[in-house]
Amino acid sequence: MQSILICGGGTAGWMTALYLSHLYNRVEHRVDIQLIESSAQPPVGVGEATVHGIRHFLQLLSINEAEFMQATDATFKLGIEFINWKKAQNGQTHSYWHPFDFQTPEVNGMDLAHCWLSQTHKVQDYAHSVSISPFLAKRGKAPKFVEMADYQAPIPYAYHFDAGKLAEYLKKLAVRRGVKHQVADITHVQVSTDATVKKITGIDTSIGRLTADMYFDCTGFRGMLMQALESNNQDNAENEWVDWSSELLCDRALAVQTQYPQGQAPALHTQAIAMNNGWRWRIGLQNRIGNGYVYSSQFCTEEQAAEELSQALNLPDNTEFKSLKMRIGHRKQSWLGNCCAIGLSSGFIEPLESTGIYLIEAGLRLFGEYAQSGNLPLIQQHYNRILNDIYADLKSFIVLHYILSDRDDSKFWRFWQTQRYRDPQLDAWLDLWQHKVIESSDFLAQKSVLFNQINYRFVVYGMGHLPQQPFVGVNPPAQQQLLAQMAAFCQQQPDRHPSQMQLLGL
Repeated sequence: MQSILICGGGTAGWMTALYLSHLYNRVEHRVDIQLIESSAQPPVGVGEATVHGIRHFLQLLSINEAEFMQATDATFKLGIEFINWKKAQNGQTHSYWHPFDFQTPEVNGMDLAHCWLSQTHKVQDYAHSVSISPFLAKRGKAPKFVEMADYQAPIPYAYHFDAGKLAEYLKKLAVRRGVKHQVADITHVQVSTDATVKKITGIDTSIGRLTADMYFDCTGFRGMLMQALESNNQDNAENEWVDWSSELLCDRALAVQTQYPQGQAPALHTQAIAMNNGWRWRIGLQNRIGNGYVYSSQFCTEEQAAEELSQALNLPDNTEFKSLKMRIGHRKQSWLGNCCAIGLSSGFIEPLESTGIYLIEAGLRLFGEYAQSGNLPLIQQHYNRILNDIYADLKSFIVLHYILSDRDDSKFWRFWQTQRYRDPQLDAWLDLWQHKVIESSDFLAQKSVLFNQINYRFVVYGMGHLPQQPFVGVNPPAQQQLLAQMAAFCQQQPDRHPSQMQLLGL
C-alpha cells in the first residue's frame, strides 16, 4: 500500500489522518496520505465528551496534553452524573454517578462492593462510598497534580472539549506531519464492475478524480463510499445495516451553547438529565456550557423538544438550536474491499456514555493491528466480527440505563418498562444479580467488554437494583472499617489536589 485517501474531515477524519500518519510514517515516509473534506457538509461537531481511553490515544500520537487542552477549551471529566432517571425519593430528585474508577477487585483482601452491600443501613450511595471522583468534582479539584507528566494521574479522567476546535487542532497537527489536505466535494464514487472484486477504483470530486490504494470513509451518517460499495455488492445479506432504532429509541438531538452564570466554574463531570422523551446533556468547557436534548422522534416532535429544552435552560423564545438526526445501529462490514468506514459512517450508539470518539479509536486501533497482516479476506472477517461485538456490547450497556428506570410519567418512559426481555443477555444478568454481587466472572463469556463489572455496578447499584436477600460479608467489622477508611480518604484527599482552574491556568 503506497497511498491512502481519507474522505471527510471532522473529528473522525482528522483522528484517522493522525493515526495513519503515526502508523505508517512516524519513522520514515512510507505511505502518501491525503484527506479531502467538503465545504458544503460541515462536520456534526456536537460530541464534546469522551471516555478515559482518549488519553492513551492522544499519548500514542505524541500530542502535548496542555497544548491540546488549551487549543480545544478542554476541561477534565471525572465521570457522568445521572439525574432524574428514577422517580423522586422522599421528595428528593434521584441521582447517581458513573465515574471512571478502575478499582482493583480487592482492597486489603476485601471487595468494596461486598463491603457496601453488607451494610444494614447504607450511609451513602454506592459511588460516593467507593469512589473519590464525585468528591473531587464537587470541590472543583483536578484529578492530577501540576508536576505530573502528560496523561498521568492517580485518578482516571477523560475530557470535555469543543469538537469543532478539536478537529481544527488535529488538522493542523496532521498537515504539519505530512498529511495532504484538500477541500473538495465528492460527486461520484467509482466502484469496480467485477462482481468478484469489491473495491473502489476512484473518487470523482469537484477538483477531479482522485485515486488511492486504500480509502477511509469518514463522511458521517451519509457513508458515501460504503453506500457505493454495498450497492455494487451482490451479497446483500452479508452487508445489511444492523438497525437498532427499535431498541434504542433516541434518534434525534438538539444542541445549544450557553454562557456560565457569573462566578461559576466549569464542572468536572458530564450531567445526563432525564427528560420527558429522552435526556439532556450539560458539558462544561473552559469558556461555555454545551447543552443538548437527545430525544425519540417516535414520541416527540422537534418543536416539542425545543420547547422542553428551552424551558429547562430558561432560554429566550427565539433561540436557534443545532438539529441532528442520528442513525442508530452499525454496518455489518465496516471494512469492505479497499475501504474502511470510521466514525458515524461505520455506526453510532446514542451518546449517553460518550462512546462516539471511543468507537473511532477502536476502529483505528483494530485496523492498525490487522492491516499489517496478509490474507485480506480473513483479516477483514475478524476485524468486522470484533467491531460488531464492540457495538453489541455498547448497545446493551446503554439499554441498561433505560430499563432500570421506574419512571412512568410519559409514554417514552412507560415504553421502557416493557423492554427488558428484548436483550436476553441483559435479562439473564439482571435475574442473576438479584441473587449475587456483580463480579468479573459474570462477563467471561462476553466477546467484547468495554464496560465491565465495575461499570455495571455503578449503574445497577446507582439505580437501586440490589440483591434481594441481605448480603453477609466474610468479616463485617473489617469491611465496615475499610468503608470508613475510604470515606475518610475521600474527604481528606481532595485538599491535596490543585483546583481545575489552577491546573488549567484560568
